[in-house]
Parts: sequence; C-alpha cells; structure tokens
Amino acid sequence: MPSISAEDLARVKSEIIPLVKGDWEGPKAGDQIFGPDQVIAAFEAGYAKGTSVVEKLVREKIEQNIQKAGSDTGKLIERLQQVGLSPKSARLKIVGVEEYEVLVVLPEKDYVDDKFDDALSFIGELERATRQDDYCIMFTFCPESESFDESKVKSDGFTLFHKSLVK
Repeated sequence: MPSISAEDLARVKSEIIPLVKGDWEGPKAGDQIFGPDQVIAAFEAGYAKGTSVVEKLVREKIEQNIQKAGSDTGKLIERLQQVGLSPKSARLKIVGVEEYEVLVVLPEKDYVDDKFDDALSFIGELERATRQDDYCIMFTFCPESESFDESKVKSDGFTLFHKSLVK
C-alpha cells in the first residue's frame, strides 16, 4: 500500500473530511492528529493558496473595470465630438481597484467654448449612471496650452491612452 504524504493527508483532513456527511465521522475536537509542524505547513499552504486566489480576483476586477472605463470614455468622446469639440487625448489613471480617473485634454479654444459647458451635464450623468459598488469613474478636463507638460501628466499617474484618440 503506497504511503500518503503529510501534505496530502493535510489536504484530505482540511478539504475533504469537512464535506463528509452521513455514515462517516471525522476527528473529534481535541484529537491530536497532527503535530505542530504539520499544522504550520497546512496554514502556510492555505495562506499561499488564499493569497493567490485574492490576487487573481483583484487582477480580474481591475481588468473588468479598465474595460468599463474604456467604454465609458468612448461614450464621452463620442458625445464631445457630436457637439463639435475635438478632444486631443483621454488618459486613464487607476486610483484604486474600484476608482478610475480620466483626464481629457481639449484644445484651448474648445475648453473655453460654450459647447463644452453644454457637455458638462452629460458628463455628470455618465459618471452617476455608471457608478456601482465596485466601479467609479471621474472625468477631468484640461486645455492643451503652451504650458501643458506631458511629463507632469504622466508622473501624476495618467499613463494609459484611449485608443480612439491615439494618432
């Protein structure tokens, strides 16, 4: 009969026995089944597995939210263009897993145009309509002027560019 490793035995005890019902009975409280080294090893294995699962879920949520931010930014760009504005770029900053900020750069003449004021209500509606427990986007705007400093914008965290405005 092949022997079972301590790791496999720990897995059986932690993952399988708790699921057993009916005619089967697991160890009783206080039974010394494992030594301290086995308990520590089982804890470390569980911690590592749990950490990797959480990291995977966070990564997936960020990917989903980046896609939502791209879609929402696309709607905004389309609306700005419909009212006659010409955004130069839209840059994404990931503030947190659930929070995203988009900086939209407009030509200086568009930034001071009354058409931009007309678009502000749509922007507020879009931000409110897309807000969820696990997703929030904010749009900010700045004019492209002589003092516009690309390196400062990047160092502020706006590093991803919306593809629709990349030339």
